[in-house]
Amino acid sequence: SDARQNQSGQFLTGDQNLIHVQATLHYRVADPVRFALGQQSPEQALRLALEAGLTETISSLGVDGLLTSGRSDAQRRALERSAELAERYGLGVA
Repeated sequence: SDARQNQSGQFLTGDQNLIHVQATLHYRVADPVRFALGQQSPEQALRLALEAGLTETISSLGVDGLLTSGRSDAQRRALERSAELAERYGLGVA
């Protein structure tokens, strides 16, 4: 089944500016056994993976890039990092 995680908050950019970010991560339970048994709270672990992916990405970029041409690259990078962490945590999502 398809589901989503929402994340919203303020993050510090690489050039020391605060930026408010809202993100929605759509995911699919690819391995129900890993999803159900791999973590005590897989949805909370996925939320933490999304937050970590956003934090790493945003803290490495300047505010101007995040608000203009670098936005799509930042989205891609945050998604890739979140997916890596979800795999490392054994969440069974895609």
